[in-house]
Amino acid sequence: MNLILEYFFLTIVFFTLLYVGTKQKKTKGIIAVNDLRHLCKSEVEKKIYDGLQKRGVYVSPSIKFGYCTIPMALEPYKIAIFTYPHSKVALFKRLKLKQHELYLRSFGWKVLKFPQETIQKDVDEALNKIFIQVKIRNV
Repeated sequence: MNLILEYFFLTIVFFTLLYVGTKQKKTKGIIAVNDLRHLCKSEVEKKIYDGLQKRGVYVSPSIKFGYCTIPMALEPYKIAIFTYPHSKVALFKRLKLKQHELYLRSFGWKVLKFPQETIQKDVDEALNKIFIQVKIRNV
């Protein structure tokens, strides 16, 4: 009798796990590449987008993740790229950026921040910093 109950219990557990496994969302291993340059909100973001695309790296602009929006994301590497104004007037924007940074890091994202002035002066230097810190093979 105990053996029958044990088999019955294991059967229920098996079918429950099978049901739960089939209902989970399957994640895609391949990301479709589209031209999303029109989603960039500023000229600085467009410069970063163009530079990364020229070097063969897929970048996604304006990605919603939880309650925050990531301006530029390298999704396969879980890397978020933020730009911020370097003026003292933009204190609120930098505090909001710090809040987003902590939120994303709690989910395993790496956050890179660049002042907008640095990117406007020399985009290649900023892109090289991205490649060095991220260890992406430069194409």
